Amino acid sequence: MLNKKILFVIFLIVVIVQLFVPAKIIYDSEDILADGKEFKFRTAPIDPIDPFRGKYIFLQFKENSINVNNSNDWANGETIFVSFENDENGFAKIKSIQKEKPETTIDFVKSKITMVFQNKVTVIYPFDRYYMEETKAGKAEIIYNNSIIDTNKITYALVSVKNGNAIIKNIYIDEIPITEYIKNNNH
Repeated sequence: MLNKKILFVIFLIVVIVQLFVPAKIIYDSEDILADGKEFKFRTAPIDPIDPFRGKYIFLQFKENSINVNNSNDWANGETIFVSFENDENGFAKIKSIQKEKPETTIDFVKSKITMVFQNKVTVIYPFDRYYMEETKAGKAEIIYNNSIIDTNKITYALVSVKNGNAIIKNIYIDEIPITEYIKNNNH
């Protein structure tokens, strides 16, 4: 009888943990979306071939590098913290990079260095995929890829950043959310 009670208690603990973990992830994501600082990241062209085409748009950003005083202080693959500010046009730019978590700002993300060359550090952001409904993602990817090639169009991702985490709120083409852009252009 005691074994059944112990098993039941263990079962309840497992159930509670399984409910708590996804609830915590959802809560944290909603907190970032609600209270995180928004930055507009200009996007850049990429190779349109993607094995997961139709499920998400793969994003590459124009503002992904910063000049440093000594490239020997940084290494490929190193985890760093990237702080942001807005440029004169309202788009995100890297303010600074550091090896330790910033204590003076919450407008940063944890990132990795992809390349160090001639006192320039290039990073990859943890938000390079924008997931969409599968029926719209294929059209969205075509429209997105065409828009980043067209120099007359301004394409960017609106990203909410808070305490090292970031979530893409939407992709915009000429200030129009990509889902509306799909509806308006019937591609």
